[in-house]
Amino acid sequence: MLFLGGCYPKQPKNLRINQVETPSPTPDDSLKEPVFFKGTELKAQEGDRKYWSLKAEKATYDEERKTAGAQLIECTFYNARNEAVLFVFASGANVSLDSDSVDFQGDVQVKAASGEELIVKKLRWDGKKKKLEGEGGVKIVRKYSVMTARRMIADPELKNVELYEDVRVNYKDADNIFSF
Repeated sequence: MLFLGGCYPKQPKNLRINQVETPSPTPDDSLKEPVFFKGTELKAQEGDRKYWSLKAEKATYDEERKTAGAQLIECTFYNARNEAVLFVFASGANVSLDSDSVDFQGDVQVKAASGEELIVKKLRWDGKKKKLEGEGGVKIVRKYSVMTARRMIADPELKNVELYEDVRVNYKDADNIFSF
């Protein structure tokens, strides 16, 4: 289930909306939809299990398309113990409210709580598979290795990473090759 923080005049089905930092809708007078929010937080969770939370400086909500768009975002992913494990910073994101999927846009920077860094041109969270999908050039920097590929599928902790097409692994310290 996806939660959208902010105010909204009418609550859609399966979407709980909470007020965050007293935002108020500021719709453009020429448009009825979408509705604009400032200081918004989107969350995907089932019961007590959190998957991700996304804070945006500005967001739009389109009830007809069941989508939300966000600008200047910080998204945190959680493991099964609800611990923050991955932090995504991007200039924007599109969120599908039906599938809890997130397509990150613009300059995307990803840091894992364990120290890994992910550099990728396109990044997507697949809400149904509960996996990150990257393409267009993927680089994962770990303590002792740098892995590159054209595509990847990974869990939010970057522990289980599948790399595809032109896969390369460079070790920074040959003495500690199995220490990562």
